[in-house]
Amino acid sequence: MNENKFDLLAFFSLLYKWRRFLIIQVILISIIAITLALIIPKKFSASATMLSPDSQSLLGSILPMNMTRGLSGVLGQAGLSPNGDETNTIMAIIYSSQLAEKTINKFNLAERFEAKTFEEALESFKKLYVVELTEEATIKLTLHLETDIFHPEENEKETKKLVYEITQFMITELDSIYNKLGTEKARYERIVIERRYDQNKEDLRNLENQLKEFSDSTGVIALPEQIQASIMAIADLESRIKIEEVQLQIAKNTFTKGSQEIQNREFIISKLTSQL
Repeated sequence: MNENKFDLLAFFSLLYKWRRFLIIQVILISIIAITLALIIPKKFSASATMLSPDSQSLLGSILPMNMTRGLSGVLGQAGLSPNGDETNTIMAIIYSSQLAEKTINKFNLAERFEAKTFEEALESFKKLYVVELTEEATIKLTLHLETDIFHPEENEKETKKLVYEITQFMITELDSIYNKLGTEKARYERIVIERRYDQNKEDLRNLENQLKEFSDSTGVIALPEQIQASIMAIADLESRIKIEEVQLQIAKNTFTKGSQEIQNREFIISKLTSQL
């Protein structure tokens, strides 16, 4: 009992003897911790997860994270075939300069990045977000934004709000661009089909006249089935080429030069043309 009392008194005596040193150390550590908390930028993130357009018919549902709004019609109205092109289209739009430029201008990000040119702002902006194609067949967009150095609490609130608003704006614009793409595609295809229909009617009329003249001059009544099949096959190929050319033109108006979507359309047209 006496030994424990002695040890306790010795301990408090030692603390009292080194009190100034301990107080100074606590103050220094507190100052360093507060300084680091102010100096080191804080990173805030916002995410939006979209069902892959290949996993449903065409309309992919949006399951927003940290958001109240999502895509309502991003994958509808396009009428694209469910062969993976829709996913590539969504990815291409997200990485497109068109979407990036709208976002940079909307939130004046060039000033935030202290970029001297738009190309510098574009490069800085594209480093902020990541797009993933997950194992669950979803497309996940994640945006990261950091606070300033020596940031006050207001700056944290502003950054948190900004990262949310940018992510929401990108999703909304993605919806708009995709719907516009689908509308243009439908309009161009309708025009092409109408023109093709009129051309086919004219071709059939001319062919009918030629067959009549051929029948009158030779006495042949029926056209061989092989020739008929060849004519139908060529007409089908030409129709498919016209449709792909429409899709290629829309892709060129939507995506940047050399994008995967444009290359895919050019490859398909080349293969179909080689079969004529």
